[in-house]
Amino acid sequence: MDQRLIEIGEVRMSFAGAGHASERAERISRLMFEHIHTMMDGSLRDLEQAAEIDYLEVGPIHVSFDTMDDDTIAEVGATEIYRALSRAS
Repeated sequence: MDQRLIEIGEVRMSFAGAGHASERAERISRLMFEHIHTMMDGSLRDLEQAAEIDYLEVGPIHVSFDTMDDDTIAEVGATEIYRALSRAS
């Protein structure tokens, strides 16, 4: 069976202005990549050949740590990363 995989070599994220919410960053980052995996699942099935992206930059994503839960913040971030991946491939 042909398996389609996405491999992400290195990721740098920063959470600015989170104040007391900075301890949530690890959970949000993990959730973000779970969302990306789900979003990419259909795209990977449609991929006819291997694609490699050397560098991907996603601009600032504005969220509110005071009014948004971790999963919502992760979804917003994952959506922007997915859009950047779609444009780059």
